[in-house]
Amino acid sequence: MRHIRYERRFQRSDDPTEALRLWLEAEARRCGARALSVSTPQGIPIAQFGPADPCALAIAASLASRGARLAAGAELPNVDGCAVELDDGLEVIVGACGTFVPPNAEQHVRRILS
Repeated sequence: MRHIRYERRFQRSDDPTEALRLWLEAEARRCGARALSVSTPQGIPIAQFGPADPCALAIAASLASRGARLAAGAELPNVDGCAVELDDGLEVIVGACGTFVPPNAEQHVRRILS
């Protein structure tokens, strides 16, 4: 019997920052987000896809991930954020503009940054 392997990703990269950007682009198209980002908890952008200002999205997502939705909305409207703890104890923030952070974001970000 012949086994066929299905590759779900059309583009790949060994560089973690580029791999994040490729995933953000594909996920933004899938979920209809205006922009998606990965940043530090301090609001420093690591990777982003979409037309939103990278710094504004990073800061707003960090605020939203900590429950400060009003402050996040003042920075950039309609933003969601989710903190992701990585294996080495570091934390990154996944941000979404125009929709909620995709439910599978933590899994994908951990895979890419591991």
